[in-house]
Amino acid sequence: MNIGAANLLYEFINILPESIIILAIILGVIFSVFKNSYNKVFYISVFGLMIPFLLYITSGTEIFLQSFYSALQLDKFSLFFILLILFSSIIALFISQRQISNSKIKYKSEFCTFLLSATLGAIFLSKASDLISIFVSLELLSISTYFLIYYGKNVKLSLEATLKYFIFSAVTSAFLVYGFSLLYGITTKTNLVEIYNGLIANNSSYSPISFIAILIIFVSVAFKTSLIPFHMWTSDVYKGASPSVNIFLSCSSKFAVFSLLMKLVSVNPYAIYFVYFIAIITITVGSILAIRESNIKKIMAYSTIAQAGFILSGLTIFNNGYNLRPVFYYMFIYMLMNIGCWIAIELFSNDDKFQNLKDINGLFYVNPFLGFCFTVLLVGLAGLPITAGFFSKFYLLQSVYFAGEFFLLLFFAVLINTIFGIFYYLKIPKYIFSKQINRELLKLNFGFYNAKILLLLCTTMVLIGGFYPDILKSYADSFSKITSFENVNID
Repeated sequence: MNIGAANLLYEFINILPESIIILAIILGVIFSVFKNSYNKVFYISVFGLMIPFLLYITSGTEIFLQSFYSALQLDKFSLFFILLILFSSIIALFISQRQISNSKIKYKSEFCTFLLSATLGAIFLSKASDLISIFVSLELLSISTYFLIYYGKNVKLSLEATLKYFIFSAVTSAFLVYGFSLLYGITTKTNLVEIYNGLIANNSSYSPISFIAILIIFVSVAFKTSLIPFHMWTSDVYKGASPSVNIFLSCSSKFAVFSLLMKLVSVNPYAIYFVYFIAIITITVGSILAIRESNIKKIMAYSTIAQAGFILSGLTIFNNGYNLRPVFYYMFIYMLMNIGCWIAIELFSNDDKFQNLKDINGLFYVNPFLGFCFTVLLVGLAGLPITAGFFSKFYLLQSVYFAGEFFLLLFFAVLINTIFGIFYYLKIPKYIFSKQINRELLKLNFGFYNAKILLLLCTTMVLIGGFYPDILKSYADSFSKITSFENVNID
């Protein structure tokens, strides 16, 4: 074996988990040619995601690998996001099983393939440390997501959601490329660490052109994470997409893009001021929109906007010299509660008409297990005691408060909108426990046992985190003292 072949083999060993996903995608494409192949492709996809998840979770947090001339970098920072992405994608795959197998869509097997390719793009995006690998990963994620959104229960709504997401995503991708071209023009480098060092060496870190470049890139990133004012697509897409796809959009896709944002904002110190005000606006507008809404899917969609603002507030203090502990813990708990809520929605939304608040009148009395779990998860998202959601918001508020006087406005925005969150999250349990039972609920089939087990898992973890917060907090803490620029002297 020559040196070139040996080096190539070594590079692929470094991305062994991703290679397994690629193999699963290839097998899925081959099997989808045959009739009635959905079940085969489904189980191939399950193994294609479970094996990488097990490989990563057993790799330990003390890891540092670079692949393909440092285009991809695996460290504690990226490992945390990869584990969240894989966990969310695995659950999304299981939750999609009933809807896809019962749907009248001709190309059922392809759903699993698109989910795998979107997950692959999200993982590569978390590891990407080069402008080229970032763009390729983001486009792989985006293009696969177009097709996933189409697999909804209402074809008309799904098609509308797909077109909206496609148009907005295509425009923002152009912004991303233009921003990257400006950064390359300043430094003639594509590696993020080299760009950062180049800006410092040329005294360009505070230059207007680097700020404009980051601002333009931020437009694209803001679209993917539903930040205000780039949120226009969110409510319609979440309404048209199936709950399983919404799990992917609100967790896997969003976490991958946030990992990118955390790596990019360090390029220009002034950029954090822009992120600061976007965080305040996003939390506030997302909460106001959710309060006014009566469609359950849209309430969850607007809540993801507000939650993105909370995560962004943690990012601002991180760039002010604090570690990632509060925001990592918040993202971990948010993932559990958000996934659980979408599973609950999947269980009662067999028919697309069960989307408004009045449609779930008396849900607790029809199905006590579902009503109880859904309520606990909503209480957690509202940040109330006895749930892990309370401690995640408490730690975030605490860290913002002690970050300094400059962050007091952000602190009050987080605090006030946490109170707003109680109103729009807890108006759903008001209908769940209503004595005026919607008789149509009695006709629903709640026998999706895979979903019930996963719902119980999420609810249990949220309750355990409420009574014993250190158990879940220790997981996030093990990843918290690192950034992707750990080998750069950032003063």
